[in-house]
Amino acid sequence: MVRRPPLPDSLRRVAGALVAACVAFGARGAAAQAFLPPAGEGTVTAAYHVGLARGHTNNWGQLTDEDRLRSHAIAWEVEFGLNERVALSVSVPFITSRYAGPSPHPVTIRGEPSDLDDGTYHGGFQDFRFGGRVNVIARPLAVTPFAEVIVPSHEYEALGHAAIGLNLRALVAGVAVGGFVDLLPGTYFHSQVSHAVVEEILGVRPNRTRVDGEVGYFVTPRFAVRFLGSYQFTHDGWDFIQIPGAPEPDRFSPLWIHSRRDEPITLEHRRNHDRLMRSNFVNLGGGLTVGVTDSISLFATVATTTWSRNFHPLRGLSVGTNLHFRARRGAPSPASAPARRLARVF
Repeated sequence: MVRRPPLPDSLRRVAGALVAACVAFGARGAAAQAFLPPAGEGTVTAAYHVGLARGHTNNWGQLTDEDRLRSHAIAWEVEFGLNERVALSVSVPFITSRYAGPSPHPVTIRGEPSDLDDGTYHGGFQDFRFGGRVNVIARPLAVTPFAEVIVPSHEYEALGHAAIGLNLRALVAGVAVGGFVDLLPGTYFHSQVSHAVVEEILGVRPNRTRVDGEVGYFVTPRFAVRFLGSYQFTHDGWDFIQIPGAPEPDRFSPLWIHSRRDEPITLEHRRNHDRLMRSNFVNLGGGLTVGVTDSISLFATVATTTWSRNFHPLRGLSVGTNLHFRARRGAPSPASAPARRLARVF
């Protein structure tokens, strides 16, 4: 077996760059990585994201509209290792968006007049994410189940292209696996699968399953390149079947909820269509991480939607920094050494 030399502590926070991807595309952040921070240590991650969405795909993946949505976000995440096997995290993004297109939403979910899609920026804090991870296997692969509770930070409006989110509670559970590729020293991988149970709307739960993956390579002990991917499948909800190029009223076929095609679509369904949308997509991207000091690293990632159904295809750029901190002094125990060597990369 090829022995891996120890890497600088700054590179154990490389996975914190996924916090930005979480803001951009809903991917899990550092709080769902397979490797935990050492006991009594943690990471503060701050990231800025800019994204652009053009159009909307229907249930067959056809681009139907000329909508343009620009968004900016600042995300924070704090993660702390309680011991060698348990870590907790909390995060919340601030998002502002602007819609430019021919189909603004003139009312709120409650039917009141809305100015969200008036061509100016509207923003606010989105959802709190409270997470926990428990590492069950450290070698030769790290295996870490995780859970996360999503709670809206306030009662924000969810109907509108420029809405900052869906304003829904959710419980996410999954498992993450990560390790090194001994055949190519300096290469690591990370993957995870998760399932989200979402708050019920009009008798429908748009629960979703995700698969996320990352492969990275350390060009030098302080410089890594990364390749990211994610896939989401929503099990139930609104199938968007607008037909591009067709004249009105033939542009719209009969609408339906995926699991209840025989039930009529009501005004309440239409006002909640963003929340109910059965969005499926594949996002791919890449990035760089640079260790500046033993406590600070910088990262940049880009990503784009390569396939989607019932979704706004996205393109985005994220930049940010990870700041490592230690709550108490003292050398690590001998028993923690194997996990610490792996954690240096993540």
